[in-house]
Amino acid sequence: MSMSILLMTENQYNALLFSHIAKNEGVEIKSMSNRDQVKSEFATPNFMAVILDFPNPTIDDFEFWQELLRLTSKPILLLSSDIHSAERVLLRQKASFGLGKPLLGLIREFDKIQNQDCNSRVDKIALAPGVVFAPLGHCVIKNGENVPLSRSEFKIIHALIQSKGQFLKADDLATLADLAGISSLYIHVKTLRVKIEQDPDNPSVLINKRGYGYLLNTNV
Repeated sequence: MSMSILLMTENQYNALLFSHIAKNEGVEIKSMSNRDQVKSEFATPNFMAVILDFPNPTIDDFEFWQELLRLTSKPILLLSSDIHSAERVLLRQKASFGLGKPLLGLIREFDKIQNQDCNSRVDKIALAPGVVFAPLGHCVIKNGENVPLSRSEFKIIHALIQSKGQFLKADDLATLADLAGISSLYIHVKTLRVKIEQDPDNPSVLINKRGYGYLLNTNV
């Protein structure tokens, strides 16, 4: 089970405070200062949760939060650490010490439940030899390893399963997966193939046929 939390903040005092609190609970805080660093961690999602520090939230900040929500089923917490207000700094420090332990306990329990659901024998769907879709855990099990799915990846697989072996046009699949458009669909299909295909460059499970669309081939 992963025992780390991603923290995006430019406030080094805030990073040290969270690291101190988390260390006592056996949790590592991976601190980073920009969005690219956070997104790079999503390539191998070995973390329990994400904390985003937005001192003065903007529309771009909330759009980034929504983007991450589409990339992972892990909890994403929002924080506003205004370092220019001494009163707010003291209140935040007090709240962090008071809420840190129960919050970390809640995150750890969520991670535990998600892993249990992924390993549950209930409602599993075989996609290919060595690859199983576990809807309850929002994940796939590939060669015995639990691989978390983002919300968008989950919706793509679910929509294709519901199509019962029929091709789905790209526009329809993007709509069913609540994606912004076909370009976004292409990106998620690429990452999904890495998770469910034995050879992502030569897909045999999530296939595409020009003029027809996408199909989940479970007869591999």
